[in-house]
Amino acid sequence: MPDQWWQFYYSIQNAYDEQGLREQGCDYVPLPITREEGIANQWHVTRSAEMDSSTGLSITVSCNDIDGALQFVSDLLEPEIIKLRFWGKEGDDYCVDENGLFYLTEEQEKRWMTSEEKRKHFCFYSYFPRVEGRLSDGINAFSLEYQTTEFYKNQPEDIQECFSAYGVTNYVDMIGNNEAPGAWYPMYSYTTSLSANSPAGQVRDRMDAVKHKWLPQVIMAEDFETAWEQYMKAYDSCNPEIYYQMLQLEVEKRVKG
Repeated sequence: MPDQWWQFYYSIQNAYDEQGLREQGCDYVPLPITREEGIANQWHVTRSAEMDSSTGLSITVSCNDIDGALQFVSDLLEPEIIKLRFWGKEGDDYCVDENGLFYLTEEQEKRWMTSEEKRKHFCFYSYFPRVEGRLSDGINAFSLEYQTTEFYKNQPEDIQECFSAYGVTNYVDMIGNNEAPGAWYPMYSYTTSLSANSPAGQVRDRMDAVKHKWLPQVIMAEDFETAWEQYMKAYDSCNPEIYYQMLQLEVEKRVKG
């Protein structure tokens, strides 16, 4: 099952809504562009059982009921609780068609799309463990965001036309799924855990700031070569080799096991 396309959607949608870009005729689809012909696009990798060490759940030593806390976490993974966490209550938060497929009415959709209403009405326990994939009915995604029918129907007409032309129904299909490139994957679990006080963490943050400032200018520049040169000058001034050296050490560590 394709995953993470909904992250594109909600991130882009929020940005477009806040900046009014959609009203200006701007919409978004990803394209699998690589620097050289013959290089495989590996932007999106099919998720498996890889360990993400950048986040986790802990129980403090001051907890008065460790067994109860663990039971609470376990209960959150029960099939019916997963459905309640990520879909809500049938009839109130979602509906079911004659084929058993979950869908939202316009009124229910507005509640999901309004941040304030969403905060008031839903509690996803988003930082707790969850079971992904399909629900026990084998039909519906564990969460609304992964329900491809709901995603597609809410796209503007021009995006639907684009999807139709490419023969896809979501963002991940546009760029393709790939297998994990090695035992070291995913590196984001390491990069996101780097302390902002560490040399590599500071370089990472400076690089991010440069990208946020310069890449929009590069994309919109009439003189691409000049803008790219300015961007690379700012990027190189961050001393990225410090960051990459740390990544290489972590890759080698993971490969060795």
